[in-house]
Amino acid sequence: GTYFVNITQFSGNGNYTIDVFTNYSTPIPNLGIESVKFNQAANPGDIVPFDVTVINDGTLDLSDPFMAEVILSVDSQNTWVDHNLGNTTWSGGLAINATQTLTINGAIPTNIVEGEYNVFIVLDSDEMVAEKSETDNFITADDTMTVGNGVNACASPQDDAASGSDIGE
Repeated sequence: GTYFVNITQFSGNGNYTIDVFTNYSTPIPNLGIESVKFNQAANPGDIVPFDVTVINDGTLDLSDPFMAEVILSVDSQNTWVDHNLGNTTWSGGLAINATQTLTINGAIPTNIVEGEYNVFIVLDSDEMVAEKSETDNFITADDTMTVGNGVNACASPQDDAASGSDIGE
């Protein structure tokens, strides 16, 4: 482990102190997403490269493989109706505070509703890596992706089953 010792000296009569701190936390890796870059316009059927930069900001080198995924969504939630464009697995290890850029070639579905989509990046969704925190394995990209010519995939609330409103998820 890591040990810190603070020794204070006084040149005269008085009290002397020694403070000892022991770090008992277990070293563990932690994956985080630093950035994502992609072309913000695509058409149904296109293959779009997504460059995802991953960092290990934990306290131990990572040796386990992990997967990164790209998902398109019309809302801010990752649900079963969203479009998983693709994934890639990195198995080359990742040192403490090192970064690795992964390229995921995402296939835009040919039958996708044209419009504007949020881009989600998910790391280690199958939770194969023991990490310090699992909460930083998901981000919504700052930029959206426009697919085809549609302005918004769901520009207005849907009229589900003639109910007069959007039933929701």
